[in-house]
Amino acid sequence: MINKWERFAKDTNSPFIRNYLTVNHFFRYPELMGTSVPSFGIFSHKNDIIYICMMDKWKKVHEELKSKQAKDHMFIKSIINKANKTGEEMNNFTKNLVSEDLKNLSAEEIIKIIKKFADFDEKVYSYGIVLPLLDLEDFSFVETSLMNILKKNFRDEKDLKESYEIFTFPLNYSFAKGQEIDLLGLLLKYYAIREYIFSKSLTEIKNDYPDFYNSLKKHTERYAWIYYVYAGPAYAENNFLEIIKDIIRRGMNPKNELDKIERQNIDIKKKKVELIKKINPNETERAILELASLVVWAKPRRKDYQSISYYHMEFIFNEIGRRLKINLEQVRSMPLDMLEKSLKEGKISKNNLKIINEILEYHLCYEDGKEIKILYGNEAKRFLQEDVKEEATVDKDIMEIKGTTACRGKARGHAKIVNSTQDMDKMNEGDILISAATTPAIVPAMKKASAIIADEGGLTCHAAIVSRELNTPCVVGTKIATKVLKDGDLIEVDADKGIVKVLERAK
Repeated sequence: MINKWERFAKDTNSPFIRNYLTVNHFFRYPELMGTSVPSFGIFSHKNDIIYICMMDKWKKVHEELKSKQAKDHMFIKSIINKANKTGEEMNNFTKNLVSEDLKNLSAEEIIKIIKKFADFDEKVYSYGIVLPLLDLEDFSFVETSLMNILKKNFRDEKDLKESYEIFTFPLNYSFAKGQEIDLLGLLLKYYAIREYIFSKSLTEIKNDYPDFYNSLKKHTERYAWIYYVYAGPAYAENNFLEIIKDIIRRGMNPKNELDKIERQNIDIKKKKVELIKKINPNETERAILELASLVVWAKPRRKDYQSISYYHMEFIFNEIGRRLKINLEQVRSMPLDMLEKSLKEGKISKNNLKIINEILEYHLCYEDGKEIKILYGNEAKRFLQEDVKEEATVDKDIMEIKGTTACRGKARGHAKIVNSTQDMDKMNEGDILISAATTPAIVPAMKKASAIIADEGGLTCHAAIVSRELNTPCVVGTKIATKVLKDGDLIEVDADKGIVKVLERAK
C-alpha cells in the first residue's frame, strides 16, 4: 500500500480545539478563495503535533492560488488585508471576556460565544494560511519570485543577499517589536533606578516605586498574550520584570536601542527606494517587490491575532472548567458538540471524561475533502502508523548540516534543543538554539542565542523573521538539525554559507 498522507511540519503547545478549527477551516476555501479543498490533518500527542497532508492536493491549491495572483497583482495583498481585518474583529469580540463576570452567563450564552469565536478563528485561518500554502516544499511563490528578480539584477553574491534582506525586512512593526519598543520606553523612563530594579523583587518594587510597578502592570495588561500562542501560559508582571532585568544585565541602554530600531527602519526604507530605482521593475515585478516585506510582516501577524483571542478565551474556558469540574486542558480537549451538551446539562458523563482524557493523550483531526474526522487514543496512533509515511531515517553521526541562510553571521557555542516553553530554562547566554520550528512562545530563549538553527522553514518563516530582527546568525530548512544534534554538542555556525559543523559531541 502507498500511503498518501505525508508529514510536513511539527509544532508544540497546540490543544485539540485549535487543531480542530485549523483543519475545519479548509472547507471554507471554495467559498472564500474560489479554490479546491487541500487534504490536511493534525496528529497530537500531549499537545505536541505533527502536520500531515496529501501533497498532491496541497500542490493543486498552491497552483490555484498562484494563478489568482498572476491574474490579479493585488490578490495576495487583499487576502492579507482580509486576514488583518477579521483578526481585529475577532480580538474586539473576545476582549470583553477578560473583564466580564462570566459566572452570570447562561450555558446558551457561553455556547454562543464559543461558536462565534470558532467562526472568527476559522475565517482568520482561511485568509492567513494562504501564505503558508504559497510556501510549498522547496518553492515559495513570493520568496522564489523575489529571488528570480534580484538574480537578474545582481550578479555578486553579497549584493544579492543584501538586497534580499532589504526587500524582506518588514517596515511595519510586529506586535512583538511593538512590545519590545514599549518595554524599552518603560525602562528608559525609570532608567535612573535601574540598579534598584535589577536587585529587588516585584513585591519590594511595588512598595517602594508604585509608579514603576503601575507602568509595568499596564504593560502586562496590554501584552500578557505576547508569547501565549494557543495555550499559554500568559505573561505576568514578574515575567516582564525579568526581561527588563535581562536588558539591564546585558548593559543595554534603552535610548540607544530605541534609536537603533528607528535608524534601521529609516535606512531600510532609503535603501529600498534606491534599489527599486536601480531595478526599474515592470508591473509584475513591482508587485512582488512590494509584497515581499508585507508577507514577512503578515505571516506572524495572523498568528498574533489568534494568540490574543486564545488568551481571551482562556477566561471562558476556565469558567467552563469550573462548572463541569474539569481542568483547563480538559476543556480545550472537548469536541464542540460534547462541550455544548455538557454545558446545557451542567455535568459531564464518565464516558465523555474518558474520551476527553484520551483526546488529550492522542488525537487526530483530518479532512479528506468531504468532512472533518476525529480519531483519538489507539485509533489515532494506528492511523499515524498505517496511513502516514514514515519519516526518513537520518545518520546521527553526521558532522555537517546544510540549510538556507536566514540571517548572516558566524557563531560558536553549545547546542540546546528548544521546541517548547518547557525547554527554555536550559538556554544560557551564547548557546545555539536548535528547534524543529521556532514559535513566538520561545522568543525569550531566542534572544539569548548566539545563533538559531531550524529544521523547517524558508526565508520568511518565524525563525528567519525573528533572527533578522535580533541580527542573530540563523540557518533554516536544515530538515535534520534536531535529529542529529543534541544538548551540549559544541557546534560552529557559518550562516553566511548555511553550514553547521559539529566540533565536539556532548558526553
